[in-house]
Amino acid sequence: MSLHPTAVVDPKAKIHPSCSIGPYCVIGPNVELGEACHLASHVVIEGATTIGAHNQFFPFSSIGLAPQDITTPANPPASKSAATT
Repeated sequence: MSLHPTAVVDPKAKIHPSCSIGPYCVIGPNVELGEACHLASHVVIEGATTIGAHNQFFPFSSIGLAPQDITTPANPPASKSAATT
């Protein structure tokens, strides 16, 4: 795993060894990252979130957190992402 020294990854997170985690990223304890995921700078992934293989997240992405849209239900289902080919 390529991990920038400023990134914060909870020890309970499950990160595939081929992932790349950029500067100032934050990864929570209930996060799973699949093979060959790339997180650019300032990406936050929290909550019960499973990310499939070969996904990219760009600067200032927030995944698995409460929605910014107040019309969204208060308890959405767990986040899952998978690359499509």
